[in-house]
Amino acid sequence: MPAAGSVLKNCLLRRPATADNAAMDAEPKRKHQFQFSLRTLLIGITLLAVACWALLSRVRLIEERDEARRDADNYKRLAEEWQAVISDNPASESATPGGANPATTAPHGSSQTNGVVPDGRTAIRIALAVWGPIYGDKEIEGEKPYVARLKNGIWTAEVSLPKDWDGGTAYIEINKADAKVLKVTHYK
Repeated sequence: MPAAGSVLKNCLLRRPATADNAAMDAEPKRKHQFQFSLRTLLIGITLLAVACWALLSRVRLIEERDEARRDADNYKRLAEEWQAVISDNPASESATPGGANPATTAPHGSSQTNGVVPDGRTAIRIALAVWGPIYGDKEIEGEKPYVARLKNGIWTAEVSLPKDWDGGTAYIEINKADAKVLKVTHYK
C-alpha cells in the first residue's frame, strides 16, 4: 500500500513551466474596461440624486413663480373689471339703463349717502372677493374671524388671529365712497 503523502502528490496536477506555456508570458487581458468599487458606485448614485433634487427644486421654484405671476395678472384684470363697474367714468355710466351710475345710485333710485361700502360687512365681502383669487379661498377661510374698521372714509379689513398664534394676516384698504381697492397685502 502506498504512503498517504505520495498518493496526495500524484493526485495533484503539476503546473506546466512558464517556458512551456507562451500564453503565460503575455499580459492578461482585462475583460472590463471600467471597473469600480461598490463605494464608488454608491457615491456616484448619491451625487446623481443630489443633482436631480437640485434640478427639480429649481423647476418647482420656476413653476411657482410663473403661477404667482399668472395670479397677479388675473388679480389686476379682476381689479380693473371691478373698478370699471363701480367707477364714475362714462363707460360705466353708459352701460347702465338710463345712464345712472350704480356706484352712487341705490337700487330704488335714491342717491346713497353712505357711499358704495356702507358697512363693515360689505367691506369684508369685498375683501374676501379680492383675497380669494390671490391667496386662495382655503387659506383665507382658515384665517377667520375678519375685522373691518372705518377711518377717514377708508375701510380696513383684516384677519384677527388668536393671541397665542404666530403668522401673518391678510389686509386690505377699501375706499368707502367708490369701493376702490387701495391696498392689498398679506403680512408675514
